[in-house]
Order: sequence, then C-alpha cells, then structure tokens
Amino acid sequence: MTADYKHKTLGIGRTCCYYHAGNLNRKPYAALVTDSDSEGILDLTIFGPNARNLRTESGVRHKDDPYLEARPVHRTENGVWDYLEEQVSVPSVPDSVKCRDARARPPAGNEQDAKMNQMGSDELLLHLYGKHGDNESKRIAKEMTGRTGEAWNYQRVNVRLRGLLKREKMAAEAEPEAEPEPETETKTKAVGTQG
Repeated sequence: MTADYKHKTLGIGRTCCYYHAGNLNRKPYAALVTDSDSEGILDLTIFGPNARNLRTESGVRHKDDPYLEARPVHRTENGVWDYLEEQVSVPSVPDSVKCRDARARPPAGNEQDAKMNQMGSDELLLHLYGKHGDNESKRIAKEMTGRTGEAWNYQRVNVRLRGLLKREKMAAEAEPEAEPEPETETKTKAVGTQG
C-alpha cells in the first residue's frame, strides 16, 4: 500500500456509485452508505434498476484504493464505490477523486452565496423556502444539492420542510405569550423623625 494514499470515505446516509464486480466500464448502481470506517471501507445498500431490487454489500472499497491492486479478488467479489458527480465539489474531496465526466461546480457568485454555503442544511433549507415559496420544491432541491454536496430531491425537501415547520409551530405554541406583570401596590410607611 502506498504511504501517500489518503483514504476516501463517505458518511452514513450518503449516496455513491457502486460498480458491480469492480467493473468501471459498466453503468454503476446507486447505493446508500449504511456503515463507514476511516479507511474508506463501506457497507452499502445497492439499488437495482427502478429501485425494485435492493441488495447489500459489505467491505466495499473505493475504486482507487491500492489494497485492490494487491488483492484483485476482493474487487470482483465486493465491487467498488466512487463518488457521485455532485459530491466531487465537497471541499474534503480532492480533485483527483472526481468521477468520470464530472463537471466542476462554479464558485459562489457573491458574498451572500458564500454565507449560505456555510449555513447548516436546516437553516439553508428554511432560507431557500422563504426565498422561493411553497411550489418550488424541485428548484430548492437543486440548490440544496449544489450547496451541500448531498443528493436532494423534491420529496426530501418536502418531508424535511414539513418536519422543520411543524417543529417551529410546536415551539411557538409551547412558548406562553408574555403577559404583563400584575401591578403590585407598594405601600410606603411614613417614617417620622424624632427630634
């Protein structure tokens, strides 16, 4: 294993490309990361065409992992994974990791875009909802994908927004309205002076 190789990895819940039998010349399958370690070895749930057939695969390494050069049987038995096209723009992923035919995302256009890229996904989602409104879930999903590096679709936007808006509504209902404090009579005793 080369000493200068930096393991590539993805967190649980992220999506990636899965190449059956490690064959990079075939069309990849979409896969969901169900477990991950620091060496880039993933456990995946793999989606077949039309998402009708789900299967799992454990111990899947990144396609560039030098371990696979020394052990080609592992590549064919477990397959390999690679980043999705939109994940190549995530800052922690070096340019050398880009999927084939990946397009580079243009840098943020202005200071406001840069600030929005640093927001948490919930705050960004609420901001975009306020900016675009109810009927623009697909547009919001596209912006969320571009800004967070995660795969967002309109269903995910709608489900997450429902949860966030419900949570905000419950928080607002739980807060009692500020009532004016009752006026208290203050009695002052006249203190006489003795002379």
